[in-house]
Amino acid sequence: MWKVSRWPTCCDMDHEGVCHTLPAWKTLPHSSSLILVDVDSWRLVSVEPKQYVALSYVWGRILDILETTKANFEVLQQPGALASPGVSSRLPRTVHDAIVLTKAMNQRYLWVDRLCIVQDDYENKKAQLDRMASIYTRSYFTIVAADGSDADHGLRGVPGTALSRNYEENKYRFSEQCTMMQAPIPEDKLDTKDWHRRGWTFQERVLSNRNLIFFHDQVFWECRSSLWVEAIADIAEGANPLKISKRKGGDRHDLQFSKWPDLHQYANLVQRYNSRLLSFDSDALYAFSAVLQVLSRSFPCGFLHGLPEFFFDFALLWAPVFPQKRRAHRFPSWSWLSHEGDMSFLYYNKCDECVFKAGVGSHIRVPPGVELAPLVEWYKTSATSGDKVRIGNAYAAHQTARRDPTLALPPGWESRIHRQTHANLRSDQEAVVYFLNDKAWGTAFIYPVPLADEPLQTMEDSWGPNLSFRTARRFLVGGPAVVGHVESGGHGWSSHRDAEAAGCLTFSLHDAAGDWVGVMRSNAADERDIPLAETCEVVLLSSGVAHDDPWHTTRLQFAELLVRDELRDVVVYEFFNVMWIKREGDVAFRLGVGRVWKEAWERGLSERVDVVLG
Repeated sequence: MWKVSRWPTCCDMDHEGVCHTLPAWKTLPHSSSLILVDVDSWRLVSVEPKQYVALSYVWGRILDILETTKANFEVLQQPGALASPGVSSRLPRTVHDAIVLTKAMNQRYLWVDRLCIVQDDYENKKAQLDRMASIYTRSYFTIVAADGSDADHGLRGVPGTALSRNYEENKYRFSEQCTMMQAPIPEDKLDTKDWHRRGWTFQERVLSNRNLIFFHDQVFWECRSSLWVEAIADIAEGANPLKISKRKGGDRHDLQFSKWPDLHQYANLVQRYNSRLLSFDSDALYAFSAVLQVLSRSFPCGFLHGLPEFFFDFALLWAPVFPQKRRAHRFPSWSWLSHEGDMSFLYYNKCDECVFKAGVGSHIRVPPGVELAPLVEWYKTSATSGDKVRIGNAYAAHQTARRDPTLALPPGWESRIHRQTHANLRSDQEAVVYFLNDKAWGTAFIYPVPLADEPLQTMEDSWGPNLSFRTARRFLVGGPAVVGHVESGGHGWSSHRDAEAAGCLTFSLHDAAGDWVGVMRSNAADERDIPLAETCEVVLLSSGVAHDDPWHTTRLQFAELLVRDELRDVVVYEFFNVMWIKREGDVAFRLGVGRVWKEAWERGLSERVDVVLG
């Protein structure tokens, strides 16, 4: 326990400005008042929090579990209430042990959802859910109880608790002067437990700046700077803990507070979250809302049913990786919230980057392989007034500066040219334009992204599920599946199922004459479920251009460029992103997304139609 108790102190001393004492942009305001567990007096108190520990754990299906209600709230505020015989017998072991641990770590207060939210008080519950981002972001650290399948597993090995743990350090003594130990196994290499698969725990972990993790009967410390493990926690006096263990970049539980709308981070977070499980389908948005609250500080116009308005064209192009199940709750069919399971975005890693990342060799900057452009004006409908409001799908206006150097840049921006050489680069790729802004800590941007001086405030309203828009339509015929390609079929590991699974198939689209037009991503892994020879109503969403790069990584993401003879030698591929829809009365619903070759689409006759997409 002595070793573990040093971790917060080391972080306090050496990680200021990174893990704590953060500038306003990198944190959220404190909640004005919270219900907390006072671990000294074993009772609930309502206080203005200055410093507290939070708990992240799985509930499971324990009968007669203690939770705060309007009926018992007053009783639970009495000194010793949580330790009294009639109450302590219903207190889950994990919560009990978290109280003991918090006190042992010299902290006074603990936040636990079951106790610190009045479960049958709608107003209190809604207020606490709205504060979830602040609660975890502002915790002194968060205890992550990742072992066990329910709240009675406990934090095993904590002194003063009932259950011991099965942990043994593997040490090898070669001589009196030389003893070695087996390197600790990192968390991402160990078998995951229920905690790693539950939806609610995702945002609890990514929002917390510092986590004390109980997993596989071991204890880990994870903060924004470092990752420390129990076996090597005894840091020598005077040693710099930063040199003992550094946290890896790109951690799967990482969320950066950016001043710009980081589309790639959004896509990455959505993909990891949606593979997790929820007991109630209606929680799909609530369990991710704290993450969206943080992201909305830098995304102009915020989020609509989980999709960023600023990059609306891109966000509509979510697609299943393995067959997904439609959620029982009626989320809009065009939102990824409508389906649970592993998913991705059609051009993930190809057009969602705002910042240059190194290619082959750290000196190479590779421009985006795919560019999208808007074709449609999207409108959302206010659930309160019924008014239609145009969606702020404004990404393209900011990207023009990259293609036209004669345009005046927004205030505060400057462009520079990065010159590079590589055997695989074409002559037109040896000079790459990038953009700088002093507000963004010297980051090299692909284009001048919107940067706010202060966190953005989104317009408060309740929006209905329907999108309204006018676009081009064609009726195409479903063709055979595209097999043997990374974009279609195959097998892989499904995080949602926690097992190997067959991937979703992409099938071809043909016109009435039988000529190939494009491809469509299905929600099926069996070729018998492909709509072969069936008529599909297909509408345009956006346009796109794919540039083949020297290492052909872009080409590998487009099945048609590899299997269609007429496209094999194309260097610049122009296409339209499309949606396959099905109508029920006056409202259409999404069945899938795909793309069509621009030249093939324009050879046929299309018509302009008004669509209400629900």
